[in-house]
Amino acid sequence: DGHGVTLLSIQGLNFYNFNVQPELPEDNEDFTISIRTELANIDSMICELDTTSAYEYLDENGIEFVTSFSNPSVIIGSNMIQDTAEPNRWSLQTPIKIGTAGKLIGVRFVAIDNTKNQTTSAIFSIKIKQNPDLSALSISQGGIIFPELIVEVNYNGDDTLETDITAYKISNSDKLLFNSVEILLLPNRKSMCSLPGVLGSDMQKFKVVLDPDNKINELSESNNTLIDSLYINTFPVLPATGTSLNGTTNDTLRFGQYSVLIGPNSINDSSVLAVTRKTISQNSNQPQFSIENGMPGGLFESVDISIPNIPDTLLKPMRVEIFTTDTINNDVSIARWNPYLKIWIAQPTQHQQKSYITESSYYGQFTLIKSRDTEPPRLELSLDGQQFFQNSYVSRKPNISIIAEDQNGVSFDKTGLKVFLDGTIVNFTDLNIPDTLANGNYVSAQFRPELTYGDHDIEVIIKDAAGNSTVDQIIFIVSDELKLIDYGNYPNPFKDRTVFIYELTQRVDDFKIKIYTTSGRLIKILEESTIYSTGLDMNEGGYHEVLWNGLDNDGNFIANGVYFYKMIAKNKSKTVTKIGKTAKAR
Repeated sequence: DGHGVTLLSIQGLNFYNFNVQPELPEDNEDFTISIRTELANIDSMICELDTTSAYEYLDENGIEFVTSFSNPSVIIGSNMIQDTAEPNRWSLQTPIKIGTAGKLIGVRFVAIDNTKNQTTSAIFSIKIKQNPDLSALSISQGGIIFPELIVEVNYNGDDTLETDITAYKISNSDKLLFNSVEILLLPNRKSMCSLPGVLGSDMQKFKVVLDPDNKINELSESNNTLIDSLYINTFPVLPATGTSLNGTTNDTLRFGQYSVLIGPNSINDSSVLAVTRKTISQNSNQPQFSIENGMPGGLFESVDISIPNIPDTLLKPMRVEIFTTDTINNDVSIARWNPYLKIWIAQPTQHQQKSYITESSYYGQFTLIKSRDTEPPRLELSLDGQQFFQNSYVSRKPNISIIAEDQNGVSFDKTGLKVFLDGTIVNFTDLNIPDTLANGNYVSAQFRPELTYGDHDIEVIIKDAAGNSTVDQIIFIVSDELKLIDYGNYPNPFKDRTVFIYELTQRVDDFKIKIYTTSGRLIKILEESTIYSTGLDMNEGGYHEVLWNGLDNDGNFIANGVYFYKMIAKNKSKTVTKIGKTAKAR
């Protein structure tokens, strides 16, 4: 660390506080220039203008600079006078005007003292206000609540502008007003302007006009108009009418080989329905599924139906129809893509003479598939990480796991998974399902109900992606009395490891298994901290399997012979025990 002193001297500023009035002069508008200086003994001041060679550039750091005065023959000099009220300020003796809009002018000052010495300033700049220019760049479609014609507008200008944009729908020689809105344009940028309205169907031609009343004095009016045609894929869906072509009647929407129909009272709020055709490929997670919606060149296609203002499902199913020129195949059905499970899920499909029809409360991607999957999915129910048996005891708040597996994917959603507790369906939202999955071939969910004492049952129905289903029902007991049920150990005798099996009717505060020699010497305690297979909650009510690897407390294999074990369960002031016999034999 150190301290020091440096002597500084401050001299008068040569040229500062450059000022133009008006700040951004228009073409052919009088403006004046002034500058302040603290130079002494100034006899006269000249303002030099370069209206020919000035240009702007950015250095490597992005700082803007002006280069000018490269050609002395084009420099214009104007006399300046000293301001009587502010002696160190000099102003142009006569205002000047420039007739070119958008022109950049280089400015510098030459101060002459009473000894005829000249001091020249750095270069300043003035930009003559450019005439605004509007141009319509493109026309597209979109919207969330209602269909919109979207116009991209480019605006070059120095001021924020308000103007109008008008759109027409052109049919043959007729020009019908589509909509007209007021828009706000910020200087020197592109903007997207939306005009709500019913777009129609099939191919439609639109004409958009910027500033139709010519309120703005523009650089050019020729680029204010744009005409373009759109194949309409954006339609209104209203609570009272459902899908509609005109906003007043319920209509089937046809888009190429696809059609969609949503009936009245299917949604609570207005929304757009957007239909998009997408190229897809066969799904490697579904080896027994093949996509049948072929395109030229060996490609496959789906239709993506989007309803952006509807967060989840429709109140009533929508009707999706896929037309085909091929012979109808009864083995082919419509399938919907599940983005969470990353699989196609077959939908119940009607086969018409030239089309396939399904109904779905879910929107998304749909295509045609053929499934060779006839095997139901595998379903397993476990309790606190262990196998779930009929008439087993569980705690009042058990952790029930539902595990489903299928080589072509399981329909692990509201449509494919049903869980019933004591005959009452469990809300899908009450199931704890992972946020993300690698795929839908193996999925698990956790369910932790709060139960009353007595007998209960849980029934689970799960479908795979092809519609095959599996049902499993377990009856279990929640006991208000602590009991310990000893099922012994297996194998017995054992060679190098054995499994102790027991069941608790309630959760306990502590559970352990003590193993003794025939002489009564304690050689091993099996508890959560010492069992061979960790991660089990030995205290939880229900069925348990605890693995013992045949090692004593010192880590040595026990000798051949007979041993006794004692199961001890403690819950508050109550303790229950069970004693059994096991044998080690090589």
